[in-house]
Amino acid sequence: MLGSLLSISPFLFAVIAAIGIAVWNLINRHILRYEKDYMAVAAVNENLSAAMILLAILVLGGDWLSAGQNTAAAPSAGWFGIPFIAWAAFAISLVLYCFSGIINYRIGQLVDASERTVVSQLQIVWVVGLGALLLGEPAGVGKLAAAGCIIVGAIVATYKPGRHHWRSYGVRLAALVALIWGTTGLTDKVALGYFPPLLYTLPMYLAPGLIA
Repeated sequence: MLGSLLSISPFLFAVIAAIGIAVWNLINRHILRYEKDYMAVAAVNENLSAAMILLAILVLGGDWLSAGQNTAAAPSAGWFGIPFIAWAAFAISLVLYCFSGIINYRIGQLVDASERTVVSQLQIVWVVGLGALLLGEPAGVGKLAAAGCIIVGAIVATYKPGRHHWRSYGVRLAALVALIWGTTGLTDKVALGYFPPLLYTLPMYLAPGLIA
């Protein structure tokens, strides 16, 4: 099974992920239009996701439970063979996912699924900027042009004639969550150089579910 998953082309995997996220946004928007208790919806969704990750751990195991590629070169200072910098990145991600994971369901009550999906892509803009600033990743013309297109797309998608929709509380929350996810994109990259991916992902869903 693991070999079959890894044999999927990156492009096809990205298409499947994009479709899955779109369907998830539509379903949650439909639920949250009628369910006023967004914390309850968050608890069900996040705990169900954690349960699916546990199932994946039991089914896949193997390489998915192996330590990250940087473990062999890890400094001696740390816990369980993982350096303190990776633990710090893990802690930052966990706190940010707890906050954004719950707030994202409140956004589902306030913003249309199509708008939220487009605005959430602003996380790519933050990743490009923060990656260049903090990790020294190259931000070439192609990346900058793509980031510009995303910004324009977010503005167009939320434009309402005669109404400044970016002043909407829900849209601003969606932009804030996009910024948070852009930040976790960097902390995840640092941490996953040392942590097993499935074991790292589990608390990122379980903690928000338990808090909600």
